[in-house]
Amino acid sequence: MNNSTQDGELSSLLTAALAEVKKGALINAKEIFEKISRENSQYKEIFSFSAKYCEAKVKGAYINKTAISLPFKTGTENELVPRKSLNVSPSASRLPITVLVLTWDVGHNPLGRSYMLAEALKPHVTNLVLAGFQFPRYGNEIWEPLKDAALPVISLKGENLPELLGTFDEVVKRFQPDIVIACKPRLPSLQLAAMFKKQYGIPLIVDIDDHELSFIKNKLPLAVEDLHHALGSSASIEPYEEVWTRVSNDLINFADERIVSNIALEEEFGGLQIAHVRDETKFDPKLYNKVETRLKYGVPSDAMVVMFFGTPRIHKGIGTIARAVANINDDRFLFVVVGTSPDKRVTSQLHELSAGRILNLPNQPFDSIPEIINMADVVCLPQDVTHETSKYQLPAKAIDAVAMGIPLLVSKTKPLLQLVDKGVATLIDENNLAQQLYKLASLTRKDVNLAKNREIFLNEYSYSSAAEKLKLIISQVLRRKDAFSAAKLDSLRCVQEQIFEYDKVSTCDTSSGKKDIVIFWKQNDSAIYGRRHDMVAKMLAERPDVRKVLLVDAPISTFDLNNKVHLNKQLTQERKVYIKTYEKKLGKLDTEKLVYDVFVYKPGVYYVDTPVEGKKPLINDYGKFLNSIFNREGIKSTECIFWFYPKNYLAEELIDYFEPKSVVVDVVDDHRTWPNVSDGETAKLTKHYASLLKKAHLAFANCQSVYDSMSKYTNCLKLVPNGCNKDPEIIEYSADFMTVVRDHKGPVIGFVGNLESKIDDKLIENLACEMPEALIVLVGSTHANPDINRLSDIQNIIMPGVVENLYVNAVIKEFDVCIVPHKRMALTKNMNPLKVFVYLSNKRPVVTTDVDNLPSCDAILVSKNENEFIHNVKHAIANNFDEGVYSKFIEQNSWESRFKLLDQYFEGGADT
Repeated sequence: MNNSTQDGELSSLLTAALAEVKKGALINAKEIFEKISRENSQYKEIFSFSAKYCEAKVKGAYINKTAISLPFKTGTENELVPRKSLNVSPSASRLPITVLVLTWDVGHNPLGRSYMLAEALKPHVTNLVLAGFQFPRYGNEIWEPLKDAALPVISLKGENLPELLGTFDEVVKRFQPDIVIACKPRLPSLQLAAMFKKQYGIPLIVDIDDHELSFIKNKLPLAVEDLHHALGSSASIEPYEEVWTRVSNDLINFADERIVSNIALEEEFGGLQIAHVRDETKFDPKLYNKVETRLKYGVPSDAMVVMFFGTPRIHKGIGTIARAVANINDDRFLFVVVGTSPDKRVTSQLHELSAGRILNLPNQPFDSIPEIINMADVVCLPQDVTHETSKYQLPAKAIDAVAMGIPLLVSKTKPLLQLVDKGVATLIDENNLAQQLYKLASLTRKDVNLAKNREIFLNEYSYSSAAEKLKLIISQVLRRKDAFSAAKLDSLRCVQEQIFEYDKVSTCDTSSGKKDIVIFWKQNDSAIYGRRHDMVAKMLAERPDVRKVLLVDAPISTFDLNNKVHLNKQLTQERKVYIKTYEKKLGKLDTEKLVYDVFVYKPGVYYVDTPVEGKKPLINDYGKFLNSIFNREGIKSTECIFWFYPKNYLAEELIDYFEPKSVVVDVVDDHRTWPNVSDGETAKLTKHYASLLKKAHLAFANCQSVYDSMSKYTNCLKLVPNGCNKDPEIIEYSADFMTVVRDHKGPVIGFVGNLESKIDDKLIENLACEMPEALIVLVGSTHANPDINRLSDIQNIIMPGVVENLYVNAVIKEFDVCIVPHKRMALTKNMNPLKVFVYLSNKRPVVTTDVDNLPSCDAILVSKNENEFIHNVKHAIANNFDEGVYSKFIEQNSWESRFKLLDQYFEGGADT
């Protein structure tokens, strides 16, 4: 065979091998590379390596530019986990999948990179959830720059080991994404993500934007198989400490793909580079006025601003900038440091080094970054090039400067040299930094090639550029069909359980004879307001004869949930509904006896009660979902109590489907009396109330008018008004508006509740005008009555939006008087205002309009008209009611006393 024939065959084989690689058929490609290696000795080494590469990729090996390391093997290596495969096209405008992005802690800056990837990807998938653990060491709230950002962050309970293992188990049982992205190879995010992969056979992508081992003393990675020996007889209970960070480095091998933020990390870990990126629709210098922004933040308009934006730390070399600014012979130069240092000594050192030419701005919301960066004349980001962390770090604030076209000075680290090579940054001249700063700060916009810089930003550092890369890598891993071994993950869990003597068996009391109760709430706002059903669930869970209470919110589609985020306004409940829904879904709110869940389903698949062509009935899959929860919680549907809050058009079908031992119906609204209900809907509601109450063994109405309207459908209806908490818990609340309330010198008048059409906004307006010395605080959502937002323009009215029930008592305690400014209408005639009981349980006087169904108490001042209402408010402020008035009311109207009749019912008595 001549050389040309050999070359032709080699070319054909190479073409075939590459085609198999492109398809993801790596086993086929491996066999072709082995054939080439055998038959072409001159190329044996390179094609033998190619064959090994394909084999290693199939087995989930750790691969970088210098080495291939096969994954850890155990005796269970042949027990392969089947993979869930989805064929999605990266060219689709939106991938039809649910993505879970996990961050290891939401209380400090690890959230930044996770948020960036999630926000860039979210418009390109049908559903995305961003979640992470809230470890108390790093705070009890979402990281300040992102706590009110556009994309809500779902926090999970951050616990020490071994309790965290139980949280892992519960979260994985409750939620099934199509793919999971673990941000940073730290144990909390990476082990949980790996468990999702094993449980559902879904792809795992790990994102690496720091070399985590550079942050700890022992920088050597620790293999899973060496973990037990390294631990000895004890281990750190904090899952983010040294030993767990070291072993997480090995757990990276369980991922299907890796994303890295810069060249240095690519050389260390392999993977696809996606740098820190920014939203090009917001990071655009054309959108901001430098003079106006400087006025807003107190920066002199003629200052030559040298900016450092980020957490001021020693290893970031900011002392070098401070000294350089002090050495510039121009008093206009000002060093602006944006970010709060955790070490106050750093702040004082910088003030001294800069000779007082410094302005410190506190941590800023993520959305404020573009306008703040735009104030700068030059951004300087020095790094200690000898520090291990700096060697692998691409500061996100460098990309901020590139996005906004601000001259950028950086140190000579491999990640930052990428920016220098692209022409969007300049290396710091440490011997002449003062002159360098002067020169760059003096450049005009014409001196900077803004068009070229913008093009580089859009192509490589924008959200759209990242989204295209993410869609490609996601579509590739979703198509993988090869089974995989979970031996490494199993070995890690085995060691953890042994070292902590962790017992996975539930400790829940399963004694026979105790009741299981499933509460079906009609809406999606459980655990937000402390509504009647919330209080009933809590009361039932406290009963010694109840084993488990399961509270299930109404089914909701991912489309409707995501729409709540898109439609979020400051004063509505929508954002909280989204967050609480996923907190319930992921088990954050559960206690030993009270658990929550909700059926979150794909849109466009189901119909509820009226058949729609091409769709299937919701009840079928909803029933399967409920069965899975019952199995998880040890509930036998035929032995439990179903407790309904109508309207719930699925209720009758659920009763027929599950055949519960007993049915309770608690009617808190007659929806036929609500505004804008059509005749057709009224007829449908009437039929629903009649058929559901006919199936009830016990029924309640919360007020006389509702009792009168419902009693015709059942003979087991009881009148049980709302009740009080005997000892309301006060949890400190640190919202910004609370400072305004506490600092107000005059009386504080408060309202808590949804600001719906039943609210007499004209009455509130006149009250504010009549009492200018008073501060009126209207706490609640305006989602059902947006016109009422106009009241926020009145000088002595504040509208902070929704306050979760957890903190409501702390807010009410700041009020001098509480108001119920309801209109008289069909809706208010058929309601029993729970807020009145909440006010009185906090021992605050109540001034109300003369609506129906009010309880009797000397501390309730009922007003027949506007003048009397205003008079009563003034009277309540001027006169304190006797403590005994409140105590007596609370004792007589507690939730426990309200539902005392349940004692007989639970004992099986017929006459309740």
